[in-house]
Amino acid sequence: MKKMIWLISLLALFLVACGQKENKEQAANTRTYTTETGEKITIPAKPKRIVVLTAQLGNFKKLGVTPVGMTDVYPKSSFLDETGVKRVPIENVEAIAKLKPDLIIAYSQNAQVEKYKKIAKTITFTTSEHSFKEMHIEIGKILGKEALAKKQIQEMDQQLKKDGEEVKAKIGADKTFSIMDVQPKQVYLFGTDFGRGGEVIYQGYGFSLPEKAEKALPKEGYLGISLEEMNQYTGDYLLVPTKDGKAPNLDITNSGVWKKNQAVKQGHVLHYSINEFIYADPISVEKQSAAFKKMLLKS
Repeated sequence: MKKMIWLISLLALFLVACGQKENKEQAANTRTYTTETGEKITIPAKPKRIVVLTAQLGNFKKLGVTPVGMTDVYPKSSFLDETGVKRVPIENVEAIAKLKPDLIIAYSQNAQVEKYKKIAKTITFTTSEHSFKEMHIEIGKILGKEALAKKQIQEMDQQLKKDGEEVKAKIGADKTFSIMDVQPKQVYLFGTDFGRGGEVIYQGYGFSLPEKAEKALPKEGYLGISLEEMNQYTGDYLLVPTKDGKAPNLDITNSGVWKKNQAVKQGHVLHYSINEFIYADPISVEKQSAAFKKMLLKS
């Protein structure tokens, strides 16, 4: 009887020890991440199969991680290497599941989020809640590389400041800039944190929008305007991202109003490819800065 009790006690101790070891191993393999809503979720400490359904591919690449999948919503950029990354539609849950992700990154507005959560741990972001720098640091937290992410932001800031000083020495520090997407029937004005080069021109170089344009822009960061309003919101320089990086041949750009625009008359209109300038990760922003500096030093 005593022998039986001794064996049972020994077995119990063994099971407790095994459980403790398992808990320690699990703790070592996971991390607690606090989402933008304050929810605490357990994620892999070192995720190996990440699917990025946002515009943050470059953030992961900069931090030394190549996702297994990414959204096909955004255009391919020559600034970002997609080798080894599968493009998938955000609504194709089955295609995402086939990638066997251990972590999914999505926008909070994505209608498929609850379905993603059944596949793997899912972290969501609301674009208007984070600047592009804050977003990089959040990605760093997810990967356990927050210190590296902060260091990369500091290095990027230093490079942009240096580039901006060179540009200001050439064209003047008081010049104003406007970024506009010119469509066949509509013109869109963009702000300081909506891609398309705003992060470089305004936040990096320190140039300003014209006062009227700054006041008119809503919180969302962009505004549809008429051709007649365009001249009111145009700065000393007009930046126009296009699909092929060339000047668009449209009724708007052939109109008398366009030709009377001061930036147009001064030859201060810069055209560049939207594919490379829609992104706002450190890799893209640094390369955008090099391109802008080259264009502006020639102007």
